[in-house]
Amino acid sequence: MSCAIFRCKGINTLSDLSQIGSHNQRTKDSYKSNPDIRIEDTINNIELVKCDKKYIEKFYDITKNYREEYNKRQENMRSDRKKSFYQMVNDSKSVVADEMLFTSDTDFFDKLSKEEIMIWVEETLKFVYEDLGYKKEQVIHATLHMDETTPHIHIVVVPLIKKFDKRVNREKYCITKKEYIKSSTHLSKLQDKYFERLRNKGFEIERGEKNTGIKNLTPKQLKGITRMLDKNLDNTKYKMNREYNNLIKTMKSEAKKIFNHKVVFDYDTYLYLMDYLKQAKEAINKVSKSEGLYKELQQEIK
Repeated sequence: MSCAIFRCKGINTLSDLSQIGSHNQRTKDSYKSNPDIRIEDTINNIELVKCDKKYIEKFYDITKNYREEYNKRQENMRSDRKKSFYQMVNDSKSVVADEMLFTSDTDFFDKLSKEEIMIWVEETLKFVYEDLGYKKEQVIHATLHMDETTPHIHIVVVPLIKKFDKRVNREKYCITKKEYIKSSTHLSKLQDKYFERLRNKGFEIERGEKNTGIKNLTPKQLKGITRMLDKNLDNTKYKMNREYNNLIKTMKSEAKKIFNHKVVFDYDTYLYLMDYLKQAKEAINKVSKSEGLYKELQQEIK
């Protein structure tokens, strides 16, 4: 049975936020880094919370009061310690935003009508607002992507809060993801709630395995691994072709034909040939294993 998938990943800098915006908003004509995107189907994507501007501009809108408060504090700061709001949030140990991904596998979506997919979408948004506690005003963008292999929802939020600071004895703005997802244990409980919401709505879905200790690689990391494997395979093939050509030249130049149809080589050429055969056997095993892993990784990326 299909699993309910809810993942989240902190966005550490405003530069990263801009790149994620370009991907989610489909601002490019093509995506070499993600060939699974079918640009001709992008028209079927649905904006759940619209973002009619760049992500960083929406971020500044959401954090307007925070920026004003911060800039006012900077007025009394020594000149050598002053930082712009942009620098401050980038240098902070906290995230600037959080991106959540909601999806399942193709079997799950193949059984759903368009109306049922929208019920799944509505329940997912309720989970974000009611269980996670985000307000719509904190959402930079929420979109349903229908132009890739499997439908999925991206929701980018700014975990902006106002909390009491004992050091200055007053409330201050800050961005902290921990206010909404406190720990890995809390995240697991939230995933339980998300699963329960979908089951209560009649979706045939199960809870993924808990506490596996497995960390998910991003598609970018997986693609990096496949590129490395691809390069290693090319290097192996190049090396063996080079050794093969050198061996053929040596054998032709060193061969001494005799009348009984046997070809005699000197001992060094014989050793060269045996070494090549050993390398060839190792290369065949290596290429076979690497190609199998390469195919598995490509499938995992999709």
